[in-house]
Amino acid sequence: MILKQVAGSLRARLRGRLGRARRFVHPVLVVRIAMWVLMLPSPVAADDAATSSAPVVARLDVATAQATEAALASIFRTQDASGALAPAEESRAVLTHPLLATMAYDAYLSTRNTAALALAANSIARYYDYLLSSADRDGDHLVETAATVRGREIRIEDPAFNALLAVDLRNLARINMELRRTLPGLYWYDTARSVERALVTTTFNVDDDYCFARDNNGVPVRRFVPAAALPVDFSMVLGDNYAEHVRAHVVDWASRAGANVEPTERAGNAIDFLAAVEVLRGGNHGPVVDALRRVMPLPSSAAVPVERYALARGRIDVPLVDDDVTFSLFLNLTRAAGFADVDQFRIEHALPAVRALALSPTPPVLSVEEGARSIGTAYNTVESLRERLRASSFFNPNDRRAFAGPDPNIATQRLLDDVTLLLHRAENRLFEMHYAAQGVTATATLVDDHVVAMDDFVVHWEVTSSGAAVRWKGLSAGVFGEAVAPVNGITLDASPGAPLRFATRYTARGAGGTLRFLTLTAVFEDADGTQWRVHFDRSIALNLPVSITARFPQGRTMLASTIPVELVLKQFAGGSDGAKYFWFSPAGLRLAEGNTGVIHFADGDSTMTTLHVEIPSPCRPGVFPFTLKFFAGDREAGTIASSFFKPYQWTFVGPFAMDGGLNRQLPPEQGVNLLETYPGPNGAARWRPVPESACDPRGGISLGPLATDRGVQYLYTIVACAYETSLPVRLWANAPAALFINGRRVATVASANGDSATATVHLNPDKNHVLIKVIGDRDARVSFSLGDAENLAADEFDNNLAELAGGYTELTAREMALGASQNESRRLITLRYEDPTAATVAVVGSFNGWSPATNQMHKNGGSWELTLSLLPGKYSYRFLVDQNKQVLDPTATGTEPDGYGGRNSVLVVNQ
Repeated sequence: MILKQVAGSLRARLRGRLGRARRFVHPVLVVRIAMWVLMLPSPVAADDAATSSAPVVARLDVATAQATEAALASIFRTQDASGALAPAEESRAVLTHPLLATMAYDAYLSTRNTAALALAANSIARYYDYLLSSADRDGDHLVETAATVRGREIRIEDPAFNALLAVDLRNLARINMELRRTLPGLYWYDTARSVERALVTTTFNVDDDYCFARDNNGVPVRRFVPAAALPVDFSMVLGDNYAEHVRAHVVDWASRAGANVEPTERAGNAIDFLAAVEVLRGGNHGPVVDALRRVMPLPSSAAVPVERYALARGRIDVPLVDDDVTFSLFLNLTRAAGFADVDQFRIEHALPAVRALALSPTPPVLSVEEGARSIGTAYNTVESLRERLRASSFFNPNDRRAFAGPDPNIATQRLLDDVTLLLHRAENRLFEMHYAAQGVTATATLVDDHVVAMDDFVVHWEVTSSGAAVRWKGLSAGVFGEAVAPVNGITLDASPGAPLRFATRYTARGAGGTLRFLTLTAVFEDADGTQWRVHFDRSIALNLPVSITARFPQGRTMLASTIPVELVLKQFAGGSDGAKYFWFSPAGLRLAEGNTGVIHFADGDSTMTTLHVEIPSPCRPGVFPFTLKFFAGDREAGTIASSFFKPYQWTFVGPFAMDGGLNRQLPPEQGVNLLETYPGPNGAARWRPVPESACDPRGGISLGPLATDRGVQYLYTIVACAYETSLPVRLWANAPAALFINGRRVATVASANGDSATATVHLNPDKNHVLIKVIGDRDARVSFSLGDAENLAADEFDNNLAELAGGYTELTAREMALGASQNESRRLITLRYEDPTAATVAVVGSFNGWSPATNQMHKNGGSWELTLSLLPGKYSYRFLVDQNKQVLDPTATGTEPDGYGGRNSVLVVNQ
C-alpha cells in the first residue's frame, strides 16, 4: 500500500523542493548530515560496499564450514585456462548439482575467511562464464547437460540443474556484494534472473504443474526431482497459485524420500533433500519438512564434503537464497544516480524499514506511519531512477567495464522491476499492520487459471474482518501495470460473519501457449482519503484457441522418401470449425498434401490428421528446421517449430598408439583405403562401418560402441558436391580432436572439456574427404556439422558411402562375415539382481546401447536373472528397476566413472 498524500509530497520534495531545502536547513543538521555522508562509500564502482544489509549469522558449524572451504579450494585448483573444472571423484557432485557459490558463502559466514571468499568468487565466475558460453547451445539462457533418457545418452535442458544454477548465480551476486563489487554483483544477479525466467518459460508443464526437460523429440521427461521445483521461490516467475501445485509434487516425493535414496549417489541425495526442504519451507508444510529431516542422514566427518555440507545446511531454517541482495544492489545503485545528500540520506534510512516489511516473517517493530513514509520514499526513488536511466546512463566507462554483460542500464531496469515487487510485499505487510485491530484479511482467487489467450478471466475477491466492522469510502481493483478501476454497485464494508465479496473480469493478454505472471491489486480508500493497497501474485496459463500436438510415429530421422507427422488438434474456443495451416521450410522440404490447407473438426472438439513431408533424393546430412503455423479464424492458434535430421555415414578405425598426440601423423592421414589393415597396440586395426546406434542425428558420434581401448581413433566419411563451394564447418568434442578436409587440417579441439572449433572450408565439386582424429576411449564423443542456416538446401550434397567410397561394399560384407565368425567365441554370462519387491528389472549397458527394452530380466523367486551372449571385452552396465531407478550391481567385480558424476558397474568377459 502507499499513502497518496505521502507519495505526492515525497515526489515533490525529491524533484523540486530539495534545492530550496538545502538553503534553509539548520546549520547543525547540515554538519551532522555531512559527517554521516563522509562515512559513506563513493558512488557505484567495482569496490563499493553494500551497506544496510540485513544481519547474517553463521549457518554451518565451524568444522563443516572449514571442510567445505577446503573442498572448494581443491576444486578450484583443477580449473584450466578455459574456466572448466575437473574435481576429484568425491566432489564431482558440484558439476551435476551446481551449488559452488552457495557453499562458499555459507562457509564464509562461519569462518569469515575473506581470502577464501575472493578466490571462490573469481573461480566460480570463470567457471560459470565457461559453462554459459559452451553449454547453452541455443542461446536461451539454459545450460544443456548430458543425461540418459529412455536408454539413450542425450543433452537436455535439465530444470533441476538450471534451477540450482539460478540459486547459485544469485549467491554469486551476494558474494560480490560482500566483496564490495557492485557491478559484477548486478551482472550475476541479472544472469540469475534470466535463467529463472527462461526456466519457467521453457520447461514448466501446465498440465502436470512441474518443470520437465524435453528429449530430442520434444517429449517431456517426467521426472519429479525436488530441485526442479525451486522456481516456486523465484520472484516474478511463478504465482502463488501454481507454486502450491508444484509443492504438492514435492510433498509426494518427500513421502517416498527413504525409497528415493541411491546408495552410490550420496552427495546427490543430500542435495535432493536440501532442495526439498527449501521448496517446502516456503509453504504451509512444516510437518513434512520435520519428517523429511528425520529421514535425512546426519552429517558426519566421514561424509564427502558436498554431502556433509548439504545435510548440515538442510537442517537450518534459513533460505538458500532470498531477496535481500535485491535491496543491497538497489541501495548501491542509488549512489550512482547523483542524488543530493539529503535525498540519499532519506533513501538509506527508508530502506531498512522497507526491507523489514518485505522480508521479515513477522510484522516488524515499526509504526504504520514510518512504514508508509519509507515505502513512499522507495517508490519515488524507483521512479526517479527509471527517469534517469531513460534520459542518460549514470554508469561511467569504468562501471561499464566492471559489468560483464552488454548493458548495465537494462540490467538496472530489470532490477527496479524486482524492487517494485518487493515493495508490493511491503505494502501487504503494512496493510496487515494497519488493520490488525480489526483482523482484516483479503484474498483473490482465480476462477480458472487456464484461459484462452485474449479471452476473459474472472477474479473472486473476499475481504473478511474478525474484529470490528470496517467501512471504506472507495474500492478499486485490477491488474497491476494495466488498469485498476473502481468497483461500483456493492456495499464497501466488512464485518464478522459478513465478508465483503465481489468479482472482477479482465482480458487474458499475452501469447498463447505461455504461463503469464501477473499481480492483482486492490486499493482501499479510508474515509479520510488515505489509500491502502494489497497485492496478489498469480499465474495464468494462456491456452491457444486450438492446441496442436505433433507426433512423429517413424521418428524425425530421414530414412525414407516421406516422413509422416501426426497432428492432434483440440479446440478450446468456439466459433471455428477448423484450423488453417501454413508450412515453412528454409531447406525446401514440402508437404505432399500441399504447403497450406485446412484441418476440420467435424462434429467434435478434437481431431487427428497426418501430413507427409517429402524428402528429396539425394539429401544431404544435417539438420532441417521447419515451421507449421496454425490459425483458427482470425486468431493465431499456435506454432510447431521442429527439425528433421539426416545422419552422416561414417567408418571407423582404431586404436593407434597415442605417442605424439594430435601432431603425430598416422597412416589414415596419408590417405584412406577402407580395406587396409594397420598395426595397433591391441593387434590389427581395421576400418569398420559406424553403426546407426552410435550416430546422433544432429551430427554427433559416440565412440562407445566402437573404441575398445584408449588411443588415437579415426572417423572417415565422404561428401559429394554438385559444384564448388565454401561452407562453415564445426567440430565439437569432449576429447582432443582434429578435423581434416581433403587432407588439410582445418579445426582443432585441444582440450577434453567439451569445446568446439569452427572454420570455413572450400569444397571441391565431386568428392570431398572428411577425417576426424580423436584421442580418447569409449567415453569420447564428437560432433560434426557442415553448413549453417544460410546453406540449407536439402540436395546440396550427398553422403552415400556405398556409392562414393571405394571398398565400402566389401567392408560391410567383411563385417558381416567377421560378426558371424565371432559368434563362435561368445561367452554366456548370467546376471542376477536381488529385489523381490521390484515390478520390472532390465539391464542397460554398453552392450545394448543402454536400451531398457532390449534386455528385460526374468524373475526367479526373489531374484531377477538374465543370460547374455557376449564377446570377450569390458562392458559397463546398470540395472533399471521399475523403469525409473538405476542401480549398480552389488555383485560386480568393480565400477568405473560414467562421465557424468556417477558410476557404472563393470563386467569383464574373458577369452
